[in-house]
Amino acid sequence: MAVSLSTGSLTDAVGTVQLTPENTYSSLQTKYMDFSLPQASVALGGTSLSSIASDMVVNDISIELSCGFEASIAVFRIYNVYDPDSGQFRYSVLKKHLLMGNAVSISMGYVGKLETVFVGFIAGVSFGYQEGELPYIEVSCMDAKGIMMAGSYANQLTADNYADAVSEILRRTGYEELKRSQAITGIQVTATPDVDPSLLTAMQAQEAAQEAAETAQATAAAARQAAEASGSAEALAKAQELEAAAEAAMSAVEAAQKAFTTAKETLTAAKNAVEEATSAVAEASKAGVPATVPIPSGPVSDYTMEMVSESDYEFIVKAAKKFNYEFFVDRGVVYFRKAKSVKAPVAELGSGEGVITFHIEYSITGIVGSVEARAMDPGQGKTISYKSTLSNTISTGNKAKGLTKDARKVLVDPTISTQTQAESRVASLMEEMSYRLGSIEAECIGIPELLPGRFLRISGLGSPADNDFYLTSVIHEYRDDTGYRTRVIGKADNIKGESIL
Repeated sequence: MAVSLSTGSLTDAVGTVQLTPENTYSSLQTKYMDFSLPQASVALGGTSLSSIASDMVVNDISIELSCGFEASIAVFRIYNVYDPDSGQFRYSVLKKHLLMGNAVSISMGYVGKLETVFVGFIAGVSFGYQEGELPYIEVSCMDAKGIMMAGSYANQLTADNYADAVSEILRRTGYEELKRSQAITGIQVTATPDVDPSLLTAMQAQEAAQEAAETAQATAAAARQAAEASGSAEALAKAQELEAAAEAAMSAVEAAQKAFTTAKETLTAAKNAVEEATSAVAEASKAGVPATVPIPSGPVSDYTMEMVSESDYEFIVKAAKKFNYEFFVDRGVVYFRKAKSVKAPVAELGSGEGVITFHIEYSITGIVGSVEARAMDPGQGKTISYKSTLSNTISTGNKAKGLTKDARKVLVDPTISTQTQAESRVASLMEEMSYRLGSIEAECIGIPELLPGRFLRISGLGSPADNDFYLTSVIHEYRDDTGYRTRVIGKADNIKGESIL
């Protein structure tokens, strides 16, 4: 079956809503008082370092954040920790807090306004000195993924789909300890396409409602801005109507989420009933009483997920790759979700407006015109196949499309067992491939709001440089001599506006 698949691009095409960024350069400039007097703060186990030892100074902070499969890390140094008279480090002052595994929270910003950019745990402590410089204690930190990477074992889970399996893993004792210490502040797991078929409709309705709500909110926000700029009473009334519609859309999301939860609880109850009935039959058989198992109506399976010689991290990464999901930690919250599920840009910046240096590139290397997945349905003896063609704007001319339209990628995946899984696999491959088109590397003034897993809008450079780039890596650095800087790496799946490419 051939279809034209949209990968959720943010475009300027007629009829497509241009999502309003959450922050503009001017709003950030106001919030941080013209980005003057940068500042950083470190808390160990919930206690700020400044309150532990007011004379000690934190400097040379480097935080590498990622929405990829690698763990995010942070490194900072503590100065004025050495007593020249005794020749010893003043570790005794910090020893109750500077412990391996203790929770760490790092906030950055400017005097009067700091925002949390990293939450994790202490993974390493070192002591150093270089000639002509001050002695220091260096602290290395990781997010929760660092714990998950350890170990390798086999385990039969109780979950029958990957989303529930991820939730089950994250409920284990080790992660509960991280929650209690605030190294993990939350867990958000999105349902995966391998849910029981009886739940699939509810899951799809929930996703559709969420997308509709995001579009409604973006439309309302744009209308509100236009109305305030024009001062028109008619435009303001229209904006209010759209805002009411957006509120209704959010109510629909809540209803869809409730419906999915109810359907899931019903299915779980049915499975539990089968287990109880099976146990009762076994006991009756032991007593010599003939009995049969009453099967509840609806599809019920005793299949559960299994971990085979792999760590928790490896299992969850395998699941994420299978469905084009993201698995990362954002300021203590563990996310397992559909890739690029938050569409609205976190900020809009440009040259001279937050961006100091940049390199933007577009390339059609690796872009193909179509992607197809094939598998065999062992029960029906039929071939399962799904094909998608690239619909993204990779050029305003015909040359680039002409080079890529006949190129195709065919995947034979024996793990695909349903048409829905084939569609999900193709969508995953198509999105991954299309985001090879555009890339950005930029250095900005220090902005705590810039985080991986969000879009950043670049404007004011003209087409085709202007675009919405999905941030995959963000590095926040703070030093006394250079101040606060943020470096970003991102990617885009289309070209906006008119282009010579």
